Amino acid sequence: MKFARTILIVQALMLLAAALVVNSCYNAPPPPIAPAPQATPPQVEENPEALETPPAPWPVPSLIEENISPEATSTPSPTDTPTATDTPFGQTPAPTQTPSPTPTNSPTPTPTPEPTPQPDFSQSLPAGQLSDRPLEADINAAALPTRKTSIRIADRARTELLKHDPDEAIRTLGRALSIDAGNPYVYFYLGRAYLMKHNYQQAMTFWERAAIGFADSPQWLSEVLSFEGSVKERLGDTDAARNDFARALKLAPDNQLAKDGYTRLGPPPPPPESEPTEAEPPGGEAPPEEAEPPPPPAEGEPPPAEESMPSEVPTPSDAPPATTN
Repeated sequence: MKFARTILIVQALMLLAAALVVNSCYNAPPPPIAPAPQATPPQVEENPEALETPPAPWPVPSLIEENISPEATSTPSPTDTPTATDTPFGQTPAPTQTPSPTPTNSPTPTPTPEPTPQPDFSQSLPAGQLSDRPLEADINAAALPTRKTSIRIADRARTELLKHDPDEAIRTLGRALSIDAGNPYVYFYLGRAYLMKHNYQQAMTFWERAAIGFADSPQWLSEVLSFEGSVKERLGDTDAARNDFARALKLAPDNQLAKDGYTRLGPPPPPPESEPTEAEPPGGEAPPEEAEPPPPPAEGEPPPAEESMPSEVPTPSDAPPATTN
């Protein structure tokens, strides 16, 4: 029991000491505030409320006044405030009229002329043309079986060309060419197929090869020449076209395509007459040459004496006198 009382007494003394320490801290006077060096104290207006404020119970450090004046900033220029309209309250202002742009006289675009479609004369051949007829007689006249088979396939391509299907005809003729590479009928109808596709250069190449194979067949060679002349006429080479038409008519006078072409182009123009270079006198004689004038005399030299012809023959003085009897 005594020991417990002693502990309680000690604790009470410690609490009392702590209370005294705390009380001394709160009631201690504040330390004097030293003035800031080289700084003018601001003038503080007397405020009765500030005087009545009790001092702080803890030490306050000295505060140094800093220059907190705001930096000079660039003030933006004021924007123009739109002027208030005179529209009464509650009414919608009338819409402003936007000026319409002045129309400018733009140049009228020149229309591009469309190309004139080229008529394909192979689709409108004269009636009875040799290459439009069936090839039954040519198939029977062939000696080799491969040639007969190749001509029969070429005849099938001919019917496809009459149906205006050149692509299918080219595929068919390719099979005929693989059977007989020297068949001139295949080359001729290949030229007609490329003619329908307006590939004139390729068509001319095949026709030149066909003309070699038809060297012994005047009718078919005339057919080849008439087609070549028609293409050359379209390309503008009228002289060569006229020659092809003339050769075709010479080989086969009944070739209507060659007749029409030669009639259309007409005979060749006559050669130009050669103009005479020098005018010849009538009679065919050359004009007499004029005598050249004598050269002028040199300086200091007498002019040449003019020669005079004697009018009478002088009698010589040495002649003996005549004797009389």
